Amino acid sequence: MRPEECPIRDAAHILFSPSYTPLDFGEHRFNLDFYRHASLMITLPSLHDETIAPPGESVVILHCLTTKESLEQLRFDKDNGQETYKIVKKQITDILIANAEKLLPRLSHKGEVQLTASHNTLERYTLNSGGATVGWTCHPQEAFNRSVTGL
Repeated sequence: MRPEECPIRDAAHILFSPSYTPLDFGEHRFNLDFYRHASLMITLPSLHDETIAPPGESVVILHCLTTKESLEQLRFDKDNGQETYKIVKKQITDILIANAEKLLPRLSHKGEVQLTASHNTLERYTLNSGGATVGWTCHPQEAFNRSVTGL
């Protein structure tokens, strides 16, 4: 996508909710429908530093908040094996791109390189516990220690 085609050039980091459906992060059973409604963070770092993309192109990063446990049953399912895990990762990627197209029309037709990472990928490459992308939890029941904050 050429930078001038990007309809959201004013912000390099956007939080987008494709629906008003409440999500249950406590539910650790895999559910593909979760990703159709999950909030999506869209990051366009090449808007700040155009040298990270080839001239006339952009970098688009899609992040989805979920739990590692939601995919664990697929990763270790001996009946389905690694192929099912890869297929489901691709299905999730396609859903997230479709959601992002509500802000970035035809995104699925403009990509030249696509990399997909799950919690397992991030844990393998960064050694972050559980594949964490930030240094703290975003889960409401774990975000604050009640004994310290007095809540």
